[in-house]
Amino acid sequence: MVTDAGALRLLVSSTSITPMCESLLRVADGCANARRAVTERRWPEPATAAPPSASTPPPLADMDRTSSSSRSSAASNRRNRRRRSPTASPAPDATTNPEYVQFAVKGALAALICYVLFIGFDYPGIYTSVVTCFVVSLSTIGSSNQKGLLRFGGAALGV
Repeated sequence: MVTDAGALRLLVSSTSITPMCESLLRVADGCANARRAVTERRWPEPATAAPPSASTPPPLADMDRTSSSSRSSAASNRRNRRRRSPTASPAPDATTNPEYVQFAVKGALAALICYVLFIGFDYPGIYTSVVTCFVVSLSTIGSSNQKGLLRFGGAALGV
C-alpha cells in the first residue's frame, strides 16, 4: 500500500481528485478500521467492497483491493477460529510441511554459493552477499524483488 500511495501521489498532482473521492474515502475508512483493530487488539470489521470505477487510477484500485481483502480475510479467520474445535490439529510447521524445509534449503544453498564464491575469489569485500541471501528471502516474489533492488541499489551507491 505504501508503494501504491507514492505512485498515487504522483498521479494526483497532475489530475483532478474529484472522481477518486469515493475510493479514497473507502481506503481511508479501511485504514482507520485496521488502525482501531490493532490498538484495540481485535479483528477488523468486514466491509463490503465496491468495484472501482473506470476513472479510478490503478494505484488507488490496488489500495482499495488490498484494504478490502485484508478485511475479508480477517472476517474468515474469525469465522474459522469459532468453528475450530479445541482438539483441532495445530498449523503445519517446519517438521510437518515440506515447503518450509525446501524454502530453508534454498536459502541455505544460495548463502553457501555466495560464501564459496567470495572465499574462492579471495574477495572479502562482497561478504554482504551472504547476508543479502537471507534478507531478501521473503514470502512473495514481489516483496523479494523489491527488497533485492533496494539492497542492490544501496550497495551500488555505497550506502
